[in-house]
Amino acid sequence: MYCNALILLFFIFFLTTWLVLLRRDLFLASAYFMLYVYTCFSQIGYVNYPQLSEALHAYFGLAVFEHYLYFVWASFLCLFLVLVLVAPRLNATRVIHVQLRPPSFAAAVTLTFCVHAVEGYFLILYRDLVDYVAIAGDDYAADHGPGVVLWIMLFKYGTLLNIAVYCAFRQSRGTHGRALLGFLFATGLGTCLTTAYHTGNRTDVLILTIGVAMFEFSQTFTERSLPRMKTVVAVGTLLVLGVIFMQRVEGARGSTNDGVSMVEQLISKDFYAPSHVLIGAIAHDYVDIGEVAKSNACNALVLLNFPLLQYHITELINPGVTTRKAGYAFYVFTEGYLALGNCGFLYNGLVVGAGLAFWRLWSCTNSKAFNSFALALTTAMLANMARGQTSYFIKYSYMCFLPATALYCALNGIQVRFTRLSRGRLQDVSRKSALPHNTAHGGLTTGMGAIHGQHRGVSVRR
Repeated sequence: MYCNALILLFFIFFLTTWLVLLRRDLFLASAYFMLYVYTCFSQIGYVNYPQLSEALHAYFGLAVFEHYLYFVWASFLCLFLVLVLVAPRLNATRVIHVQLRPPSFAAAVTLTFCVHAVEGYFLILYRDLVDYVAIAGDDYAADHGPGVVLWIMLFKYGTLLNIAVYCAFRQSRGTHGRALLGFLFATGLGTCLTTAYHTGNRTDVLILTIGVAMFEFSQTFTERSLPRMKTVVAVGTLLVLGVIFMQRVEGARGSTNDGVSMVEQLISKDFYAPSHVLIGAIAHDYVDIGEVAKSNACNALVLLNFPLLQYHITELINPGVTTRKAGYAFYVFTEGYLALGNCGFLYNGLVVGAGLAFWRLWSCTNSKAFNSFALALTTAMLANMARGQTSYFIKYSYMCFLPATALYCALNGIQVRFTRLSRGRLQDVSRKSALPHNTAHGGLTTGMGAIHGQHRGVSVRR
């Protein structure tokens, strides 16, 4: 009863602070909400359905749970203060300049279609050889050759490219170009969903669903009005369809729910296990700041195959369950405890807050079109942020955001240039933009009370 009361109090705290944050920035509020999703179900299940945690070999009693909850609570409080007080000021010192250039529409469409075509070819070639359990093994790619590696890589990138194509499609005004982009998105969507179903992958379906939903939601969410009802209904329908498909994917994995109550089925999804890595770290008092630094430095790069931070904890609680492709995943707040122990909530607030502020810079322009795309792209990756370590803030920026942004810019005939300006008013030097739905002054504000375009903007030159 006492632990359930703590869970309720924590929910009230979260809801209060989330509403405050929502009035300031939509992206940061979305990240804050995603972090809560990856702890709230674990809290309910650990206390009321301990058999779910016992199945993970991660049930250590209620005393450890109280320690865990207080640590997470302190981390949320510290992160909330950072996001409210620090992040907006950091964003105000940076701008993204966007300049017009000759469009590369034909080349971009051709390249994207080739990606989907090759992905479809490998899907036909390997669909009878893959399943969720087999493909999660570290040796699967080595046993089946480089074709599998290329297929999975194209699948991952194809999901992000679909978001870019969808945003360009929705913002396009030309009839022929819009029809071609619609066909390209439909092709990519079909390939993505089919591959996800055969491989048992739900994460990329979630990424695509969140990206498209956030793009639509952001179109009418401003500092002066809430989204129109038809937008809310459309986004809600999209999310429901995404959840239904992910349930089908779970069934394709071979998962069974015999003898499991409806509540337990709802709780024990992909967002249940990651927080147990933090619970395990607290139970074993595992603190190693050197390992945190090395793992983040190596995993911010590619092809080094340095062990992820979750590996050391899961080896203590359930040896042999974790590979680089499968495991419990890793609740990002665990990193703070691994670095500084009980004082790790300070690390979580500062480091995670800085990472979120960095991602927020992608939508710090006064171009409504580009802001909508950037917000959709960065928000789509928040689930991976919550279930990963902080090195992903860097890794996803150059491995995911840059390719998708390059495609979006090629489709729209624009060029992005990052720069740093001092605080203060940014003088508008632009003419009327050729970008669809773009404005020379102002634009999409990604949160109520967010800083306006005169402090960060786009310079569009003919």
